[in-house]
Amino acid sequence: MKITINDKEYESGKITREKYRSFCETFDSFLKKEVASMVFTDEDLDKMIESIVVVYGNQFTFDEASDALDEIPDILLNFSLINAEILNKSNLQAEKTAKTGKANIITIGGKEYDCGKIGRKKYKAFREVYERLTRPEKQTYTDAELDEMINTIVLVYDNQFTFEEANESLEDVSEIIFNFGLINANILKKLKDEAAGAKKNLSSQVE
Repeated sequence: MKITINDKEYESGKITREKYRSFCETFDSFLKKEVASMVFTDEDLDKMIESIVVVYGNQFTFDEASDALDEIPDILLNFSLINAEILNKSNLQAEKTAKTGKANIITIGGKEYDCGKIGRKKYKAFREVYERLTRPEKQTYTDAELDEMINTIVLVYDNQFTFEEANESLEDVSEIIFNFGLINANILKKLKDEAAGAKKNLSSQVE
């Protein structure tokens, strides 16, 4: 993700949990305002700019950003783009995985791991977290919820790596969200593959 401040272009780099935490605090209040009236106070706008500065790794100052984003739509747009960037990264990873077909694989610390079979015990643990965290109205996640996602990933992958190893490796928040959602995608892919095989077997019985 890029932003131009005083004719200089900056890259946000990875949106880490620290950056994401700062963004979420402001974004949640932003949504409430948006639904209620779409009117923002000076304090609201300051918080948005502060979040932008943090997400871009303090490569420019609050004052520089405030001067450059001199129209309200500029502030609102660049702030909103942060969440859009997270979703876009997750979608790009999903497209890449769809091409490789490796929905059952996760890379932690440069090493690939296979989740193996997803039995009822694994599925129950995943389902309980998934149902709570993937509601249509939910757009951001707390630190505790991101921890839940990582703990679930570790469990589904049979503790082949630790929470700490996964948390360190899945540095970008989009990677946590993507790999958590990938568990369900893997289940659906296996169902589709097995259904195709079953259909083939049924067809072979017809004379």
